[in-house]
Amino acid sequence: TLWGQASELQDDRWDLALNAKGLLDAARLLDGRYQLVVTNVPYLARGKQHDTLKEYCETHYPEAKNDLANVFLERCLELSRDQGAGVVQIVMPQNWLFLATYKAQRTTLLSHQRWMLVALLGAKAFQTPMWDFNVQLLTLGTQAEASLNQRLQGVDVASQPDAAAKDMALQAVQLQSQLQAAQLKNPGVTVSL
Repeated sequence: TLWGQASELQDDRWDLALNAKGLLDAARLLDGRYQLVVTNVPYLARGKQHDTLKEYCETHYPEAKNDLANVFLERCLELSRDQGAGVVQIVMPQNWLFLATYKAQRTTLLSHQRWMLVALLGAKAFQTPMWDFNVQLLTLGTQAEASLNQRLQGVDVASQPDAAAKDMALQAVQLQSQLQAAQLKNPGVTVSL
């Protein structure tokens, strides 16, 4: 019937309007700047990325391009630059702290961000379907330059066997503290506790 067709057309227009509003809301969020960004980013190695995504990462985040998690770290740092200073707390793989392919990214971040906390969790840190990655909790503060006397705080509970043991160890273990600038002198600019 004509009424049914008109109703269906109106439903389609309503769906389009809702989708457009959702896209507009997402664009506003992604264009904003925040004092705190907290997230568990997606992990996807460059070899598994679609060519379009590879090209985007190479163009916009060349130091981080080898894993989508590192690209997300860079993007979160951009989002957290609220009036010059913000904080990013992120769950991501820990392998980039020592792999040679991330040396340039580590150098830049150690030179230009405040490394507040590195918590090495290792594998089996969470009780989720994808729990077998060596992950870390990382807290970085955005700022213009890292201070020479700035200290990196860290904890390593990677050797604990499961999420419950890691949780207990995180509450009990003492934080290690090192000069952040000293990390730049490590072989390969590796970040280590």
